[in-house]
Amino acid sequence: MWKCNENGALLVPDLHDGTVAGLSVSDGKSAMVDCRTEQNEKKCIHFTGIRAFIGNEFREGNIILAVTIYQGHKIPEEEIKQVLFNQYSRPDDITKMIEELHASDEYFLHLEPSYGLELKAFCTEIIIN
Repeated sequence: MWKCNENGALLVPDLHDGTVAGLSVSDGKSAMVDCRTEQNEKKCIHFTGIRAFIGNEFREGNIILAVTIYQGHKIPEEEIKQVLFNQYSRPDDITKMIEELHASDEYFLHLEPSYGLELKAFCTEIIIN
């Protein structure tokens, strides 16, 4: 089970200064990020029902700065625009997607790096174990 504070910052498990060891995508609708905490504990972020996701700068020794999770109307509009811009370049389409996401129960996951992989995803379920 995972837990975030009121600002969406992941508290449990604590992945700050942990590492990303691997990323796998299955059928384009689910993905897994293999992580290790700073205490070398294995953790896996599994997200399904992917609407869109971007993963950039994967390198050897990826260090996690923060993981943030928002849901529905709490998803920042700027994040929606940034992730979906390549799929929906017309302003009307992006506005429609913002409205849809804000009215939904979908999640926005942002894995922010100190070094290496930055991942942003819109999905219907997140499991961290």
